[in-house]
Amino acid sequence: MKNIPDDLYKKIVKLSDAVKKDLLKKGVVVPVKNKNGSINVGHYKIVKTNEGYYNILSRSGDIIVNQINLPQTAAVVANG
Repeated sequence: MKNIPDDLYKKIVKLSDAVKKDLLKKGVVVPVKNKNGSINVGHYKIVKTNEGYYNILSRSGDIIVNQINLPQTAAVVANG
């Protein structure tokens, strides 16, 4: 794989930041995957339970919504 020149990389980062800001203005937060497999959506965290459901947690770890059966649904609910 070829290395990306620094100036091209900086342009890509700038474009990525602009897209994230534009989405935020429209009310959509870009999800971020954590190393442990959970997903952060703004101030909320989506985690998969041992039973296969998804829970939405607050920053403090309190369950906001539990037993969601699809990760896409959890992301939409957390974004709302």
